[in-house]
Amino acid sequence: MGSSNSQLVKQEKTSWVLGHQLNYNEDLRREQLKEVDKFGHNLQLCYVLRQIMGFEYNHWWVTDGTRVIEFGGAELGNHHVLVSINPPKLGTFVTESNFKLTGEVKERMKKVCGASNYSLALRNCEHVARYIHCGAWLCFQMVGNGVLKQLFVDHMSEFTKKINTFPDELVQAELEKTPLYPQEMIDAYEEVGTVKWTKTKSALIERDAELYNIVFIGPTGSGKSHLINNLFNLTVCASEASIDSVTKEVKFYEGMARNWIMDSTERGMERKQFNRSINIIDTLGFCDSVMSPEDVLDAIKMSVKVNVTHIDKVVVVCSGRIEQAHNDSIENFLKWLNFTKNRDKFIFIYNKSDLMSLLDKQKNLLAMCEKFDVNIDQKMSWLTKTGPEMSIKTNLAIGFPPGATFNDVATDHVDFSRSVLAGTQLKNSRIKVSKSSCTIL
Repeated sequence: MGSSNSQLVKQEKTSWVLGHQLNYNEDLRREQLKEVDKFGHNLQLCYVLRQIMGFEYNHWWVTDGTRVIEFGGAELGNHHVLVSINPPKLGTFVTESNFKLTGEVKERMKKVCGASNYSLALRNCEHVARYIHCGAWLCFQMVGNGVLKQLFVDHMSEFTKKINTFPDELVQAELEKTPLYPQEMIDAYEEVGTVKWTKTKSALIERDAELYNIVFIGPTGSGKSHLINNLFNLTVCASEASIDSVTKEVKFYEGMARNWIMDSTERGMERKQFNRSINIIDTLGFCDSVMSPEDVLDAIKMSVKVNVTHIDKVVVVCSGRIEQAHNDSIENFLKWLNFTKNRDKFIFIYNKSDLMSLLDKQKNLLAMCEKFDVNIDQKMSWLTKTGPEMSIKTNLAIGFPPGATFNDVATDHVDFSRSVLAGTQLKNSRIKVSKSSCTIL
């Protein structure tokens, strides 16, 4: 078995150096595109246990009961997305999900037709099947205790940063960057911190270790991406109300944060503007309607682990009723990040509370904080441009309804930006991410 696994790893390495691309076979693609239109309306996401060189893994596909679309067949050398009719399926297969052939699903089918650059670690049958199913390029056999992760990850070096990220052909074009509010209105508030977007990244590099890293986590639909857009005052990430996670992979947004410090000069202590590069990290939503909370948490951990050496702040976002599954996922994440020893590096946001009374806001925020053993009155210091140093609350109940003017949300915007950016001007201890396992030191 050991010899077979070594041969499998050796063969895999040749696919990693080819680039993270699907490399369409155009002739095959043209033929398959014709077949996609023949799929029925009712689809199934299925898998069966397979062996390659004596190594067992789950092989995945999508079917309507007659036609099947899958990446690779029974042999590793079969390196194409295949569309076939009633192919033989060995062994008892499992149907994980039933779903409909919507226009979006059909478009995703077409985008993978003719793909040829197969990789068990980066571009495999599960990646393609789940992409067709829900639009996420995910293989849960490559995270947590997955069998493929155990076989390959120690051999992947810098290629670990490509795990569960979209191949080049499927990367979505960046959104047109549009300000949410007139920037001059935000700048008129002396007590507000600001962060200017500089670029979006699919992965982090060595220089990012020195940047201030802020991770956003929370259930699907809690509004994490919309909060990030508000922080930048720019539409840097897709955001919409949905039971499915809009964020399909962990995304990294770099910006320049601005606040104020007291600095020693020849004339004594003077106030000075302080700028620092930061990374805002947007994660998949827990409890996506098509993925289990455990699977999503494993995917987030893996992406954070291979990209981030240190975390400086974690923003936990909830809205509406906090279901038990939400509660369990957040507690799991807090435990992973050793929350009890790093409380000052966490802030808790009860979002979408714009239609609530002040009393209801505080009740919901208190309920959230009590669930996770958080001090609702946690505070940090904040220095304004001209006024005295302030003590600000970091755990908040806020809301930014779509289409709101800045005057409608000014108080929440100021409170939120200060809460997230407080501490960026300091050299505090950091949460160190272990590279040897999914743990935080």
